[in-house]
Amino acid sequence: MGTLTGQRWRYHEENPEFAVHISEKLDIHPVLARIMVGRSVASAEEAYDLLHPTLRNLHDPFLFSGMEEAVKRIEKALSCGEGITVHGDYDVDGISSTALLVNAFKGSKTHDEIGYFLPSRFEEGYGLSMTCLEDMKDRGDTLLITVDCGIKAIEEVKKAREIGIDVIVTDHHEPGPQIPDALSVIDPKWKGSGYPFRELAGVGVAFKLATALRMRELTDLDVRGLLDLVALGTVSDLVPLVGENRVLVHFGLEQIGSTSRIGLSSLMAGSGIDPRNGVRTSDIAFKIGPRLNSAGRLSHPGMALDLMLTSDRFDAELFTRELNTLNFKRQAIGKRLVSEILEEIEGSGLGGDPAIVVGKEGWNPGVIGVSAAKLVEITGKPSIILSIDGDTARGSARAPRGFNITEMLGLVSDILKEHGGHERAAGLTISSELVPELRRRFCGLVDELYPDRTFEPVIDIDLDLTLSELDLSAISALDLLGPFGMGNPQPVISIRDVSIGYDISSVGEGKHLKFSVTDQELTLGCIWFNMGEHSGELAPGTMVSIAGMPEVHSWRGDKELQLRVIDLSLIG
Repeated sequence: MGTLTGQRWRYHEENPEFAVHISEKLDIHPVLARIMVGRSVASAEEAYDLLHPTLRNLHDPFLFSGMEEAVKRIEKALSCGEGITVHGDYDVDGISSTALLVNAFKGSKTHDEIGYFLPSRFEEGYGLSMTCLEDMKDRGDTLLITVDCGIKAIEEVKKAREIGIDVIVTDHHEPGPQIPDALSVIDPKWKGSGYPFRELAGVGVAFKLATALRMRELTDLDVRGLLDLVALGTVSDLVPLVGENRVLVHFGLEQIGSTSRIGLSSLMAGSGIDPRNGVRTSDIAFKIGPRLNSAGRLSHPGMALDLMLTSDRFDAELFTRELNTLNFKRQAIGKRLVSEILEEIEGSGLGGDPAIVVGKEGWNPGVIGVSAAKLVEITGKPSIILSIDGDTARGSARAPRGFNITEMLGLVSDILKEHGGHERAAGLTISSELVPELRRRFCGLVDELYPDRTFEPVIDIDLDLTLSELDLSAISALDLLGPFGMGNPQPVISIRDVSIGYDISSVGEGKHLKFSVTDQELTLGCIWFNMGEHSGELAPGTMVSIAGMPEVHSWRGDKELQLRVIDLSLIG
């Protein structure tokens, strides 16, 4: 089926009889049951747990093999009055993780103030910083807790031990062949972790540590009040919203909606979010997260952390305005960079490569990550964008679904100075002179390992429905599957053999396409974002099959169904 976006439609496998059983057993809408079965729900009990998340289902933090030793060491530091520092990272996950542990220690009887350190992307770079260790040595601090980093900090942890600093590593990144010789390592992706769920974000691991401290009465803080920070970091870091992550974000969104955190309230107001209408993962992904990230991308992440920690309304409003300004600037720089990269690819004859690997002097290292993600969206290809500074090139890599970018970088690690990350996002450093070699070898590996381009864009469709099967009760029931995000996408349906209505128009200053489809008996309104330029390709009466996300659209108190279109296929 040829589509306007060029993406392939892939349908989930249905089991009608089992779906009826689930629907009747749980007394839920048949459409909801069909989608859950198509998403591999194997029993009525599993379906019930999915629809009724509870904090009681979270795993015991002491299942982490390093948790007991970490808590004992923290208890010793608290009782002896030792100086403690938390070392975070410059993205939302690292910022929220740091804020979470700083808040957790405020509930202790002896350490309501602890030290914290966030590295600059432009000065210290990613990972455990030697600067932090020197600062701790000067202050006399003797315990360092990393959050969202540290699992590959072999030399830095060794240096810490040499100068009398114990290190507790909490991280969620893939470990290398060697684990740091730290006092304790808490990382669900480490094979020795003992923890049954490996997909926690850095802030999720930090929350587990805070929960363990609460269980041992080392903090009086109600850790449920930290779930707003957990939701921010988990959604922004694009970890799968399944298992514990889905539970944490479910309750975290509720916490954000009623947060007493002055900085977060200010940021929501500055982002156009009214928490009285409920807070969604999309609000974090597209509004809150990018603003917090903009500090680390263009300036210093400390501003975003200060916003999360402040109790002063004036400061909160000031930080919010500054983050809004940085975010607008980041958007403009990123847009120009993507255009420049596309021109570079076309001009240098690299358009036929199976992957994008480009680098240039002067490209802003703070926006190459989001630019790489945009290139994946546009081209469907794995993308590595490098900012060259003298002899060194620092890059960000992003990948489409079905392509493990971190594993692929591991296959060329012999020419990399360092690399690390997740399945679809990673960072790397390489000598500038080896960038052409990286391109040659990386593209060769893509050709060899993905000869049929199985990672090319695919739209996963939950169900094929008729207009008569769509109603407000069916679509409202789908909200029970949320919160939606990576690994738990909003349900997508297709509707076949319908015709375009006579109400085709461009809206939003011509950016978006609005129209309706009909089967001659029923009509459904449709909105297709960022596709206004295609309005001339549709004509009233044209027969199409259409794919999108059904939503309940509210307008002046009235509710009606609407399809947020993601693709369309012309018939005939």
